[in-house]
Amino acid sequence: MFKSLNTPVTKFNRYKQIDILRAIAVIGVIVYHFGDSILVGGWLGVDVFFVISGFLISNTIISSIENNKFTIKEFYKRRAKRILPSLFSTILITLPMSFQLLAPKELIEYLRTVVSSLLFYSNFYLLNLDFYNTSSAQLMPLIHTWSLSIEEQFYIIFPLFVLLIYKLKIKNKFNLIFTFFCISFVYAFFIDSDVAFYLPQFRVWEFLLGVILMQIAHNYKFKNFSNIALIIILFSFIHFDDSLINEMLPRVVCLFGTSIYLLSLTHSYSTKYAFQRNLIFIGKISYSLYLFHQPVYSFYKIYLYKLGILESSVSIILLIIFLFLISLANYKFVEKKYMMKEEGIKYFILIYCFTSFLFLGFMTNNEKINQINPLYNRLVIYGLKSQNVIQQNNISCENRDVDSTCFFDTSLTNKKVYSLGDSSLRTVSYLIEKERENLKFDYIHFGGNGCMPILNKKITEDSCPNKDILEMGKFIKSIENSIVIYGGRLPLYLSKEGFDNGIEKEDEQIMTIVDVKLELKTTIEHLINNQNTIILVYPIPTQGWNVPNLFFYNKFNWGDTVSYNRSIWEERVLESKLFYDSITGENIIRVYPENILCESFVKKQCVGAINGKIFYSDDDHLSVIGASYISELILSFLKIYLN
Repeated sequence: MFKSLNTPVTKFNRYKQIDILRAIAVIGVIVYHFGDSILVGGWLGVDVFFVISGFLISNTIISSIENNKFTIKEFYKRRAKRILPSLFSTILITLPMSFQLLAPKELIEYLRTVVSSLLFYSNFYLLNLDFYNTSSAQLMPLIHTWSLSIEEQFYIIFPLFVLLIYKLKIKNKFNLIFTFFCISFVYAFFIDSDVAFYLPQFRVWEFLLGVILMQIAHNYKFKNFSNIALIIILFSFIHFDDSLINEMLPRVVCLFGTSIYLLSLTHSYSTKYAFQRNLIFIGKISYSLYLFHQPVYSFYKIYLYKLGILESSVSIILLIIFLFLISLANYKFVEKKYMMKEEGIKYFILIYCFTSFLFLGFMTNNEKINQINPLYNRLVIYGLKSQNVIQQNNISCENRDVDSTCFFDTSLTNKKVYSLGDSSLRTVSYLIEKERENLKFDYIHFGGNGCMPILNKKITEDSCPNKDILEMGKFIKSIENSIVIYGGRLPLYLSKEGFDNGIEKEDEQIMTIVDVKLELKTTIEHLINNQNTIILVYPIPTQGWNVPNLFFYNKFNWGDTVSYNRSIWEERVLESKLFYDSITGENIIRVYPENILCESFVKKQCVGAINGKIFYSDDDHLSVIGASYISELILSFLKIYLN
């Protein structure tokens, strides 16, 4: 296949056009992250960076090997000089701002992301957090370090792979590389995974594409179609929005343009126009721009929210100017300095490793974590989020695959209680499990994000992460002669949009793929026909705003009552209540959370916090305090039906 690609690989001199491509890529990412804009597909800039990395790194490695100048030690040292100092400076600069501006939960996540980014596994750490293009994730200062982790994972493995190929004296080296490219491309194309965005096995084809393009560029000369290539890349940035972020088509189109561009490189490229020179300059500082753009934007948005300031065109312009100034300073005094400097890098790497493991030890010590914010209310706010997830063997029971479903066996009885519902039930489930030994029942928690379990289907494409549809159906059908607690955010699934409490609205929209009412009714009736008793939990009132953060950002004073008018919730929940009421049967127990949260504390007000008690850990998930009122009601029914 590549028999004709036998020209010895020589080290590329610096191409000005690659800096232009870097500039286009980083501009796409920055504009995408900075809010609503024409570049709705600017996230594809990261994919462009991956191909560029494969193109340049493979040239460096292979040309050095063929000239008997390559050593692993020297390669890793150069990579360390290129990557680590600027990453370290970014963290040092963002650290004090994080302590000042981030709420406790977000601060803990930031510190854990620091550890994962320093040790280059942040892509794996971020798998368990909000997805990349959700509004909450976009405010995480270091969420973008997932791409650096994937690059470093490639840099660790690829040179070893190439060395092995040369050591084994494989004749058709690039046939082998092309084969690996095809396998990884097909794998990424056909494997449907909710977490593909962060995983290296779904990205390796992009690096290998760069390797193949490097080899082709060394053996053939092509006409300059760089302008057409840029049009294709910009088209992909404009045409594909982030609803397609896990799809292959946007990447294929964008990287087709990138491939044409890299095959059009020429050392005689003219830079007579000012905009070309400006793009080359942006390309040179693109690494610093990429590192700083996300924390700068995150802190900017959080600062505006904390002070109640509205965003303006002037503030955006000032923000962009500040981003370029801090990136330029980092490029000049950190990035460029360490790239040119030979002495001192060993000491820097030692300091880097020491700091990384210091953070790692700090983050595994809960007592030290609690010392971050000594103010009582901040500790309470942090505790709300850290205590409300049911676990088994120190691993969350949420979002497990069906075979790993949490089964709490008391070994004292054959009575079983199941919890089937989405994450709104997780804290209630957490408290019910605590009572299983006292009431003598086995407890099975089957839940997850957007996961109101139904037979052989899912409510949305993203519902019930990690759960196979057919396996989930078999699991539900196997439940018999038991008590089943069933519930979830039905108003969200019916309305398909977040809740508006009259003051603030949830930034949430979903796309259902089934007739929700029909599937839920079929599932519940099947459970009833299997001789199960159903504890039907009517929708838990949603708050619409992040209740703990209202106190953290001084929107309310500690101890104030946070609430909204019950009539707003009644309008929201009406369709859901009528639907649940239509399901009849002798073995149905109905639980009405709104009668507690929207009436017991303040008449005709749905309360999120009162007298220093915070009932929610965010906008819709109950804290342990809030869930205790619902769990006590459910437990009172269990005491009756288990005797």
